[in-house]
Amino acid sequence: MQEAFGNLTREYKRARALLDELDDAIDDIEKQRHPVLLDQSKKLGRQLRLARVLLHDLDGLAADYPMSSALKELLIDVDRQLDRCDRLEDCLTRLAPATAVPAANLAPLVDNLPPGDLFVGREAEIAQCLEGLSPQERGWGVVIDGQGGLGKTSLALAVAHFCRREGCFGAYLWVSAKTTVLTPRGVQKDTLAPTSLDALLDELGRLLGTEVHRLSSTAQKRQHLERTLQGTRALLVLDNLETLSAEDRQEVGEFLRRLPRDCKAIVTSRRRSGESAVTVRLDRLPWQTAQELFGRLAEGDAAVRELVDTLGEVGTQKLYEAAGGSPLALRWTVRLMTEKDYSCARVLDLLGQAAMTSDLHGFVFAEALEQTSPADQRVFAALALFRAPASLDLLTAASGLDGETVRTACERLVQLSLAESEAEHERFHLLPLTRALARTRVDTETGFRYAQAWLAFARAHGGDHPEDFAGYERLESEWPNLEGCLMWLQETGGNGFTPLQKRAAAMLPELIRALRRFLWFRGYWNELVQIGKQGFDLATATEQWLGAVWCAQCLVWVYGPYARNEPEEAERWMQRLLYAAAQCGIKDEVDVYRQRWEGLRARALGDYDRAEVHLQAVLYYCRAQGSVRQLATVLNDLGSVACDRKEYDRAHAYYHQAYAQAHKLQEERASIALNLGLVALHRQDLPLAQRWLQEGLGLAEAIHRRDLVAEGHFRLARVLARLDRRSEARDLAEQALTTFERLRHTSLEAARELSRELAQERAD
Repeated sequence: MQEAFGNLTREYKRARALLDELDDAIDDIEKQRHPVLLDQSKKLGRQLRLARVLLHDLDGLAADYPMSSALKELLIDVDRQLDRCDRLEDCLTRLAPATAVPAANLAPLVDNLPPGDLFVGREAEIAQCLEGLSPQERGWGVVIDGQGGLGKTSLALAVAHFCRREGCFGAYLWVSAKTTVLTPRGVQKDTLAPTSLDALLDELGRLLGTEVHRLSSTAQKRQHLERTLQGTRALLVLDNLETLSAEDRQEVGEFLRRLPRDCKAIVTSRRRSGESAVTVRLDRLPWQTAQELFGRLAEGDAAVRELVDTLGEVGTQKLYEAAGGSPLALRWTVRLMTEKDYSCARVLDLLGQAAMTSDLHGFVFAEALEQTSPADQRVFAALALFRAPASLDLLTAASGLDGETVRTACERLVQLSLAESEAEHERFHLLPLTRALARTRVDTETGFRYAQAWLAFARAHGGDHPEDFAGYERLESEWPNLEGCLMWLQETGGNGFTPLQKRAAAMLPELIRALRRFLWFRGYWNELVQIGKQGFDLATATEQWLGAVWCAQCLVWVYGPYARNEPEEAERWMQRLLYAAAQCGIKDEVDVYRQRWEGLRARALGDYDRAEVHLQAVLYYCRAQGSVRQLATVLNDLGSVACDRKEYDRAHAYYHQAYAQAHKLQEERASIALNLGLVALHRQDLPLAQRWLQEGLGLAEAIHRRDLVAEGHFRLARVLARLDRRSEARDLAEQALTTFERLRHTSLEAARELSRELAQERAD
């Protein structure tokens, strides 16, 4: 014991001798009044820092020995000498002339920063980090969080290197708790990484030259490091702290909050933190920055340059989207393609299938997933089915859990950077790489809960009747998720005839029925054709004949004379509709539908007499037992036949009767008002035509029926052209043409001709 205590005394005397030397040097400078040279300034600074470290080391190591009067006296003197260090540091700062290197730019006491890695972009995030590290910022520094693979470590390293170049700190200490490294050969383990608080503190102590590892408790180690860091102006970079336990992370936070005021820290973690520090959230790399990354990767590597040239912008953007903007995933895939000769198609498949990329997904997410509960994992799987951010109520229905459990699970997934949140709307979503992993965890029951939730949503906000139109805005806002549900039901129901698959096949026509009018209104005609065909095939295969009728109607609408006017396809689907109706015993109810169809087809073929016969039969039925809506519709049809015959008085009479019937029906009134405007245009009554067309257009816009809006733009453009309001006419004609092209509408060629005429007049 005496020998050990004697060693402490000798170290104390060594530190005191350094301070005496420093005192003498400062006295000499003040007496001689000669300037401080650069080398001298560096030497004195190093001498002061060494003395401070020795004194802090003594203060900590003394805790291992029984307290005695001699030891107590020694510790009191150590405190005096530490105060002396502060005074001498002030003197050095005061004496350093402007021509000398400032204290901030002296050679760092400690510097173990790894070499800089390839780093592009993130200018805004770098600026946030530097702001968090500035002396004016009261917190202890910066937390960089975000999903694995987005470049948190690279950003921390880039910021630390910038600070070193600018001389912002007097020491740079890098400690990484990362236990794995991703290579083309797989995930490599780092068994030496500090994965506990004690190990992390020991590593910091080793870097600072103190024997912290000899102290018996974590609290002693923390206190000793806090004292050792006094006056060092150190920047601590603690990487990948999610590998520590929750308790250890909490103690690290406490340690950082007690750092000396001239020290700062950067912490990277996939887990969000509420620490008293500036939080920098990393999201996917912007596409422009990803392009720069590809360019930088190609600069020094001929194989990468050839690969990037071969892929071109289209190919590299496909990689970017599949990788979810993750720089780690992008660099990993480039290495696979250059070192293992993988094709682009194979790499895209790998990125989309977590089961095939266990190295990548395991490296990025394994540690985070280990910290989730069964409820968290259930919500995680349910989120995989959502194509757009999920609201809490629908996520609750899809997961089968109660609302509070789902909310807690979502918050934990966000904390672990497995999910993203839109706090303002309480919505949650997955990034592409996490989605690929979560999809592997979706079971059939989760899929059915998801489908049932969206079917209930579609029934609540969709439907064919005028009172349902108000809910279409909700359907529009959730269309990506609804489309995903349709695709899931089609894929699940079309893969066989097990009870579960039949269950999916039964749900698909029900969902189509709830959505079909919305899709018709909002111009999703291609989607309506696709799901109509898929739904019809599934419904007939499982003998759901009423569902087959609903699906066939979708095709009859789109291919019919008022829409795309493709007679052969329309007739084919009408025959299928009639067959399905006969199978389910509603053929008589469909006969009136068939009669109207024959009338519309005859009109499209120019056989107006035959058209009138069929439509008059429908009118007779509607006056006897039809609805107001049906009556207004067939009167509107008869007006159009008369208008085609250029019998404008008859057309006007039919349209006015229809308009009177439809006073509470916005959709029918919109169509009728547009037709009244067309009659007025044919009669050369342009002011009246303009008034009717503006009314019809306003009604169509109110209910967001895209084809009627485009028809209103087209007809109003014709009127305005005749009124010599050419500029307005051109704008409306272009809007109509854009919509008609997307819908492949029967009025497309007429709109093209009008646009050409107006453009030619402008050129002339």
